[in-house]
Amino acid sequence: MTNINRIYWYIGAGSSLSIVITLFVNYIYATKLGVSKQGVFGDMFGASNALFTGLSFTGLIITILLQRQDLKDTRKEVQIQNEVRRIEKFENTLFNSIHLHNQLIEGLHASLTRSKTGLEEYSGRKVFFHSFAIINASLNENASNFENVFENYHKNFSYNIDHYFSSLKQIITFIDNFTVSTNFLQNQVEKEKYTAIVQSHMSEHEKVMIFFWYSFFKNDIFNLYIEKYGLLKGLNKNRVPANLLNRYSKSAYL
Repeated sequence: MTNINRIYWYIGAGSSLSIVITLFVNYIYATKLGVSKQGVFGDMFGASNALFTGLSFTGLIITILLQRQDLKDTRKEVQIQNEVRRIEKFENTLFNSIHLHNQLIEGLHASLTRSKTGLEEYSGRKVFFHSFAIINASLNENASNFENVFENYHKNFSYNIDHYFSSLKQIITFIDNFTVSTNFLQNQVEKEKYTAIVQSHMSEHEKVMIFFWYSFFKNDIFNLYIEKYGLLKGLNKNRVPANLLNRYSKSAYL
């Protein structure tokens, strides 16, 4: 019972008690009067009737207010249930998207012909290592040729994983566009929780390739998500040239 309902209940109970007490007092008083005076007292009883009418009207108002409060509580409960269903729908869609994303990774395949070892086959997350190895082998000491190296990689080998980045971007954008809560800080915390789930599935070389890919495509909106949600958290910085790390703010690694 809410405080408002409790107050209404007290008023109603007090009104009912007042009626009972008034009737009882009038009855006791009337029985002590003579027959000749009881008629006169009955005529005077109209004052009590006015009191009862007023109390009845008060009871009617209280009933209306209680019904109004009940409707308000019902609407609030419906809103809460709708919000719960909305979040459940979002989470179901998100987890299905993550599942499909992981299936996409399992289906990745790449091959590379080397003069010494012949044809090398890579599948699943090993494709990220394959891509990293191609880029890393061509970088000079200070990685000043990164743009040229990555452009060459993208031209010849990106078809192996470009759909991976499209899928990842779609998932993170879906999270970022969803309003989990009307409270800004709570909303941000909840979104970081969901992006952390996505990030928890990433391998070491997967994060390295995300770093390389969006360091090259620096104008892509996904760079904002990297910094906003710390998507490079846990990145092995020994895998990337030190002078490229400042392409992202510290928040990208936290």
